[in-house]
Amino acid sequence: MKFEIPKNSFDRIAKRILSDVSGRRYFRFTQEALDIVHAECESYLLEMFSVQKELTFLFGQETLLIEHFRAYLLVKHT
Repeated sequence: MKFEIPKNSFDRIAKRILSDVSGRRYFRFTQEALDIVHAECESYLLEMFSVQKELTFLFGQETLLIEHFRAYLLVKHT
């Protein structure tokens, strides 16, 4: 399943952000420029989701390691 940002909402928000950043209130953006920004944002979000997935996996591994260590200590001290 491909992740996509809704195009209409994105264009409206991108125009607002880009005009705020550029300091030009009525700056016109070509559709090509908006498409490039749109693609970059989707790429960035996919990368963030990938990193989050990896962090979740590592957190799970850490939890398992703690549980194994806790079990080891319980057995050793009984």
